Amino acid sequence: MNRLYLTLLLAAQLPAVQIPTGSELSIRLTDKVASEAQTQPVAIHAVVIVPVIVDGAVAISSGAQLTGTVKQAKAAAEKDPAQLQLVFSSLTDGAQHANISAVVTSLENARETIDDKGLITGIAPGGTFSARIDQGISKLEASVQQIDGQVLPFRRMLGHGVVQ
Repeated sequence: MNRLYLTLLLAAQLPAVQIPTGSELSIRLTDKVASEAQTQPVAIHAVVIVPVIVDGAVAISSGAQLTGTVKQAKAAAEKDPAQLQLVFSSLTDGAQHANISAVVTSLENARETIDDKGLITGIAPGGTFSARIDQGISKLEASVQQIDGQVLPFRRMLGHGVVQ
């Protein structure tokens, strides 16, 4: 599963420390979410995978739990990319709890884009590698070659070598 990065929109106040606005948290989702799902879970959960250090001390430990919701989900259509927006509102670190406002700001190893509101937009269905290969093959099939007065599909020429 890919690593997600969240940025706190508002400062979080845990009893022991103030976490500054804009702090980045590395998290991993623990629930499955998908833009094409008919229904979204009531709550989504994630775990902090890298501790957050503030003033040389651990402010949020690895293993802290986040709770949030799927604010928006739209499946990919023929020419429109999928979209997904996750918003986190609660952080629990051991016995400490804080209300937060955080959105996803980046994804590890992903080709999706993310705007400043945390809206994740996938690549257009026609922009995938396999779609591009299919488009190229279609173009090749559409082109024809005239050999000895015969019109032959290009694919046939490729498959049989030199046509005589």
